[in-house]
This record gives sequence, C-alpha cells and structure tokens, in this order.
Amino acid sequence: MPEVAGDLGRNDQGQIVWAGDRVRVKREQLYHCMCDANCECVLVLKRGETPLKSGKPMADHFAYPATGKRTGCTGKIPTPEAKAHCDAKWLIHDKLGEFSFRDVCGVGHVVEAHHYDALEWMSTVEKKIPGTSRIADVLLENMFTEEVVAIEVFNTHKVDFLKAQDCKAANVPIIEVRADSVNAGTRVLDNERSCDEWDECVECVEAKKRDEQMRVQREFARKQSELHRLKEEAEQREIDERNKQDLIELGKRNRARQLARDANLAREHQVMPNKIGRTRCLTCKFGYSNCFHKPKAVE
Repeated sequence: MPEVAGDLGRNDQGQIVWAGDRVRVKREQLYHCMCDANCECVLVLKRGETPLKSGKPMADHFAYPATGKRTGCTGKIPTPEAKAHCDAKWLIHDKLGEFSFRDVCGVGHVVEAHHYDALEWMSTVEKKIPGTSRIADVLLENMFTEEVVAIEVFNTHKVDFLKAQDCKAANVPIIEVRADSVNAGTRVLDNERSCDEWDECVECVEAKKRDEQMRVQREFARKQSELHRLKEEAEQREIDERNKQDLIELGKRNRARQLARDANLAREHQVMPNKIGRTRCLTCKFGYSNCFHKPKAVE
C-alpha cells in the first residue's frame, strides 16, 4: 500500500489544498509533497480507498506514488492546525465579499472598517506580494486602482517582524485575522496587527479626556467636602470655647453672690454673752451653734 503523505498538499500553482476539498481538488490535477525539504515529490489523491486489512474506508488523503519518496523527502505529515489554516485561507478567498475587516486599537475600539467587494478586488491564495519576496496567505488586488492588500491567517504564530517590515517598505498593508474566527463563521473579523499599530484612537483620547474631567471634578468635590468639614469643626470648637467661658463667668458670678451673701450673714450674726456666759445671736436669739445666720463657709 502506498505511504500516506497526509491530508494537505500543494497544487501546481504552489497553493496548499486539502484532500477533502471536493470543489478544488480533482484527481486529474497534479499535487506535490509539503515536506520541509521541498522535495517536490508527486502525490496521488486518494478518496474512499478501502485497505484490505481493516476493511474500513479511509478519509480523503494524499499518498506517495508506488515508486516511493524522492531522496531527501522528510515525509512530514501536516498537523490539524495546518488544516485549519488552509481552510481559513480558502474560505476568505471564496467568500471575500461576505467578510468585513476591522482595525481596532489596543483597548478594543473600532478605528476603521474595511470591506472588499469581490467585483472590485481579485483574491489569490498564496501569491507573492509585489515588491517583496514574501508570499501572502491571501493576496487582494484591486482591478481598477492596482492597490494591493495582504491577508495573513493567524493560527499558530503571527506574522514575523521581517515579513512585516518588507510589506511596509513595499507599501502593502497587512490584515491579520485568526483562523478559528474565520472557520467558526465569524464574518466581522478584527485585524490582529491593528492593536499594535493603534495604541490609542480618537475614542481613546476622548475617553481619557472624560476620565480626566471626572477626576478633576471628584478632586474638587473632595476638597470642598474637606473644607466644609474643617469649617464645621472650627465653628464647633468656637461654640465649645464660648460655652466654656460662659460657664466660667457663671461660676464666678455665683461665687461672688455667695461671698456677698456670706458677708451679709456675717454682719447679721452678732453675738453677745448672756448671764451664764453663753453667746447668743442678736438677730435670731439662738445659741451660736444653732444660729441660722452662721456663714456656711468660713474664709
């Protein structure tokens, strides 16, 4: 039985295709190996093959010819992530007019939205980017203005720095979208690269201004509240001090009245000895010990 090469291969245009794609992948077409060595081994499309041992039909796949691999072929079998990457590229190519691409800032605000009409833009899977030696996952070319846009599918790793610099030098913008979002049916896709290019947008600046205004207002309200509290505390201290002085003055007046009363009582308390030598108060005629005019306190 021929050795299985995997479910992905390259067509005669160098594009990665999936063996299960019954629209683009036909038996009469020529396909090549995808190994790292670029061996260019010819692959054979296998569909509905039933091995003699298991008796169960195999999934659509590519296999090496009966002559085997070429010298240096590593026979690398693509991973499931490679299939997701491939599906996303072809889905964008087939349904370009249904997708919208949004540039978002680092916060997530929409800066700009792009829509590419299939009647105006021609899409090609895995085509060389003009002015560079790089290959775009999907290259968009405007048939009227000759404008070029490169769409990159982010599955396991993002666009590397050197490729981004080459595209920037060639004045070719890059739109990088996530493979899982494309394959999940999302038709409004965020450009993953715009988050780096747009640290702040107009909405971010306005939001910062609003936040600063709110902060100033809160700080002003806090200071006003603090001033009001200090004013109330000062007024309360003044009231307490005034009440304290009033109590002191009242005590002094009461003491003065008491002293005056005691002085008056002392003048009325005149004693004289009686016949038996005891003293009596001239006012109340009682003995000295029982006299009601006796001062309450002796200074």
